[in-house]
Amino acid sequence: MRNLPIDATKVEFVSTGKVLAKPLYVELSDGTKKADRNQQAKDNDGCPLWTVDCIDTADDDESRRAETIGVTVASHDKPQVAKFQPVRFEGLVANCYLPKGQRFPAFTFRATGVASGGSAAAGKATKAAEAA
Repeated sequence: MRNLPIDATKVEFVSTGKVLAKPLYVELSDGTKKADRNQQAKDNDGCPLWTVDCIDTADDDESRRAETIGVTVASHDKPQVAKFQPVRFEGLVANCYLPKGQRFPAFTFRATGVASGGSAAAGKATKAAEAA
């Protein structure tokens, strides 16, 4: 699957204040997968993954309801976001896929870091910049 970069300066997100550890999915003996909420998923470098919930505030008159999305961020520390405040993602990408047995595509979102209120809060890209 291909990651599609998103110009984060053209998208406005508002944080719900919810940041959860992304669960590790384990394969069961029958071949199905299930989330193990006792284990946190990690990226290829061993960095813990977090899901930052936010609301897309796009000004879309045709939309009936606001959409809540989760953005996966790799960070050694839990990202800190203020409830109902704007949040900006660094290195934001979307991945479109067709879930098994479904007729409509779904999206996943990943980012290299998260900034809230204009200051970097967490993320590998932010940590690397501080180290340089």
